[in-house]
Amino acid sequence: MARSSWTALALVLASQLALLTRTILAAPPEHGRPVFNHSMAAPSFVYCLVPGQFGVTPEMFRARGGIQLLPDSIYTPISTNPRRTIRGLYRHPLGWRLYRIAASPNMIPRGGGESHGYSHSAVGGIPWTQVQAVTYFAEGTNYLPDLTWVANAEYDARWEGFGLGSHQPLLSVHPYVPEDRDMRAFAMAFMDSLVGEENSGLEAERRALLDELLGWTLRREFPVFVPGEAPSQPSTILGRVDWRRVRIPAELQQLLATGLANAATCAAAMLALDKTKRRPPRRRHVESSISTLVTLVLRWT
Repeated sequence: MARSSWTALALVLASQLALLTRTILAAPPEHGRPVFNHSMAAPSFVYCLVPGQFGVTPEMFRARGGIQLLPDSIYTPISTNPRRTIRGLYRHPLGWRLYRIAASPNMIPRGGGESHGYSHSAVGGIPWTQVQAVTYFAEGTNYLPDLTWVANAEYDARWEGFGLGSHQPLLSVHPYVPEDRDMRAFAMAFMDSLVGEENSGLEAERRALLDELLGWTLRREFPVFVPGEAPSQPSTILGRVDWRRVRIPAELQQLLATGLANAATCAAAMLALDKTKRRPPRRRHVESSISTLVTLVLRWT
C-alpha cells in the first residue's frame, strides 16, 4: 500500500514538473526579455521538398511571396541532407520538386533531431528571393548530379552572406503543431532579437541587411514574406502538365516540369514538338514562347 502511494505521488510530482516546465518555456516571462542564442553557421544551401500532389507549383509560391508548407504553423521544415531526403521516395505521377535555398539565421535546429535529412525549421517561412533554384524528378534518386536545376530569376544573392541559426530552446517545445499565442509571441521576440542589437554576432550593417531581406521590422508578421504578382495562366498550366507524356527530349521534360520554364526552354520544346509526327499547325503570330507552348501542349497531348 505504501509503495503504491509513493508511486502515485511520484506520478503527480512528475506531471506537475512537466506542466511547470512547459509553462516556463511556453509563456513569455513577466519580467525581462527572453534570451536567444545568436551564433551562426557558415553560408550554405539548404533544401525543401514539395510533393507534386500538393498541387503547388513554383509560380504559385512566387505569387504567395515565398514557401510555407504548413498554413497553421510558423515553421517550415528544412533539409540539410538532400541526398537522404530524396533517397527512396516512391514513384508518383505528379513527381517531386526540390527547392535549393540560401540558409539564413531564422532557420533553427528542430526539436527531436534530424529525420530524413530534415534538421532545421525556418521561422516565418522562406521568402521567394531566398530560393536559388528548383529541380523536378519523378521518383527518389541517390544521384544528385543527375538532377537538372532551373535558376530562380528573382533570387537575391545577398542571402549568401548568412548561414543557419543556432538551437533555440524556447522555440523547440512543439514545432510541428499549431502554435498558441504564447509560442507565437516567443517567435516574434526571436525575430526582433535576430535583427536587433541583441544579436551581437552580426554587426549593425549586416543586421540591417538581414532585416531588409526578411522584411521583418516593416511588417512584424508571419509569414515573413508578402504576396507577389499572381501567376500567369500559361505558367500555371505549364507547371501542371505531365511532361513525360509529351514527345520531347527528357532534359526538356525535366526543365519544363520544374514550373520555372523560360522563353528559351519553351522555344526549344516547340521546336522539338514541331519535329514529331504529330505536327501541330504553325502560327504566324504569338504573344510569347510560353503562351504558344501552352496552346500546343493542350491541343496535341
